[in-house]
Amino acid sequence: MQRRTLILIIVIILILLCLFLIYWLFGSPPQAVDDVFETAVNTAVSDNVLTNDTPDGQLTVTIPPEALPTNGTLDLQSTGEFTYTPNLDFAGSDTFTYKACRSIGLLNRCDTAVVAIAVKIDAVDDTVTTMQNQPQTGNVLTNDLPPGQLTAVSAISTTDAGGSFDLQETGDFTYTPATDHVGSDTVSYQACLSTDPINCDTATVMITVTTLSPDGEDDAIVTMINTATSGNVLANDLPPGELAATAFTTITPAGGTFELTATGDFTYTPATDYEGRDTTLYQACLLAEPTNCDTALVFILVIPGIIIARDDVATLINTAVSGNVLANDLPLDQLTATAFTTITPAGGTFELTATGDFTYTPAADYEGLDEVSYEACWILNPSVCDTTVVAITVSNIYVVAIDDSVETEKNQDASGNVLDNDSGSGPISADPTLVAPAAHGNFALAEDGTFTYAPNTDYVGPDNVTYEVCLTDNEEICKEAIVSIEVVDPGGTLVAVDDDYEIEKNQPVSGNVLDNDISPDGELTASSDEFDLSSNGAFTYTPEADFVGTVTFNYQACLASDASKCDTAVVTIVVKDGDKPEDPVKHTVQKGEWLLQIARCYGTSPESIVHANHIRYPSWIMPGEVWVIPHVGDVSEPFNDGACIIGYKAEAGDTLESIADEYKVDLDMLVKANYGCYGYHSMYPNKQYGYDMHSPQIYSGCYFPTVPDVHEGQQLVIPVNNENKGLRP
Repeated sequence: MQRRTLILIIVIILILLCLFLIYWLFGSPPQAVDDVFETAVNTAVSDNVLTNDTPDGQLTVTIPPEALPTNGTLDLQSTGEFTYTPNLDFAGSDTFTYKACRSIGLLNRCDTAVVAIAVKIDAVDDTVTTMQNQPQTGNVLTNDLPPGQLTAVSAISTTDAGGSFDLQETGDFTYTPATDHVGSDTVSYQACLSTDPINCDTATVMITVTTLSPDGEDDAIVTMINTATSGNVLANDLPPGELAATAFTTITPAGGTFELTATGDFTYTPATDYEGRDTTLYQACLLAEPTNCDTALVFILVIPGIIIARDDVATLINTAVSGNVLANDLPLDQLTATAFTTITPAGGTFELTATGDFTYTPAADYEGLDEVSYEACWILNPSVCDTTVVAITVSNIYVVAIDDSVETEKNQDASGNVLDNDSGSGPISADPTLVAPAAHGNFALAEDGTFTYAPNTDYVGPDNVTYEVCLTDNEEICKEAIVSIEVVDPGGTLVAVDDDYEIEKNQPVSGNVLDNDISPDGELTASSDEFDLSSNGAFTYTPEADFVGTVTFNYQACLASDASKCDTAVVTIVVKDGDKPEDPVKHTVQKGEWLLQIARCYGTSPESIVHANHIRYPSWIMPGEVWVIPHVGDVSEPFNDGACIIGYKAEAGDTLESIADEYKVDLDMLVKANYGCYGYHSMYPNKQYGYDMHSPQIYSGCYFPTVPDVHEGQQLVIPVNNENKGLRP
């Protein structure tokens, strides 16, 4: 009996041990539970898919290739940790499937689950500023993500401060403040994904309503020599319809006249035969509060006119041809083109864009001559225009001679090739015997089209020659063309221009520092105490063994006939180690900036910027221009890690003196920055148009006998320097 009991106990124990072993070996199967995660557009999300799976700590993760997400990238570890990055601007739902497996010996038991990721849109708060009783328009979706895929579905029509907010599905809105309200206002809106109306987000429009104050915007006008031009200075000023204009003077610095009415209409008449820059100043004042005013500038450019060259085009029968009619018109990049018709007299079609690009398609099987006229107008003054004819030859044997335009400086030779834009049905050559020679210089032409033009000594003005180009194998097939030459005066000032060189280590470099310097009268000589420089400007620099870096040398250029007339410049040599050159530093000109301040901002010289970007009118620059900035930090410590100017809205009690003191900026510079008139964009700080910017008749080159007053709400610009750069917003 006792033995049976003992055996029974042993059997029970063995059974329990077996059951425990079986459970330990095989256990419960893994359970992978579906997951849902959420992220914002263009934002990665990280987590662990095993967090809610069982048994905890005993699973590994794999994913088959066909189960990867379709709208993003996935980095999934065997531990279950993952990072999902949605595709750029994707919003919506994305999924991937994974396997959670438990391995025991040779056994591998798995379960699958789906991970759903909701990529939410991102409605970003907006800021709006308007003036008292002035509506403001805009679009709330402009800064929301993803762009172009959203709909503005709702917004309350009345704002917190009682204004009205009219919102369209496109995001366009019109906000009208409550009558006479001044201060803050807010309104909320909801944006949704166009393809998924439940994928939505809300944002707030924060509105600031300022006291009604004038905002005079600078104007830029262009006219031709001895030609008056008209316009309205208030057309771009705010608030519209609430202002009256007053000119500070009717005589401009360059001797022109500026007649201005209270409604803003003006007529500018340049001085007789004057060519160049001019400027004037006016005040825009509130009609209801005549002492509340803002000041703005009118920048004026008087040009000799548009030099528009006749275009000759040729093509084969039944063959279209393309080109650009403005390529040989002057000034380059300042004109727009308009065709008078798209159907030519011979039945061809002529498609012309405003940028001058054209495509001519001859009528079917047509052979002979065709023509079409176009008009070229100055972009900044569409009333300044000229017209010409595009002559078209449709033939299997032809020569095309296209007029050329050349510009050079006084006493400087010009060279080029007249055949670069000419063509023919076969090889072509130029006749060295000119049809009409130059009247104010010598024009030497070779058969291969290369030429050299040497203007007469001290001559400034237009010149032209007529040449002939023929088929080389059939000299009876010829065409004539004109080379229009403009000889300009660089300003009558000796300018030593900075020089830049780039070499590999252990390699010498040779050059001549005088090659790009400008001499108003005669030969130059060069000298330097810092490196071996010949008087004729020639030099050879050999870097030290294995040296890599930048070296600079100063030199002086003087008139050979008058050693007292000199200018200095910098030679910069970059010695590289064979690496790819760094991308150049670039700057986009902002409203309110001027050349000298931009140069200070980057610690370089204005002359270097002018030279690097071939700026012809350094005192007349426009917002939006993109400049390469050379020699950053060579002149002074740069502060281009932020804005070069500070925008400042004047408060009650402010004066220019108090603002200058608070922002640690020279008062004279602050006046120039905001009331510059002539000299505002000056390349050189104290001289422009021959006026002394510190003469007793004017203050900082402006029409003010004293420091101008400022009014509350007036928008000013403050030049940044190394003392106030920390005050930038």
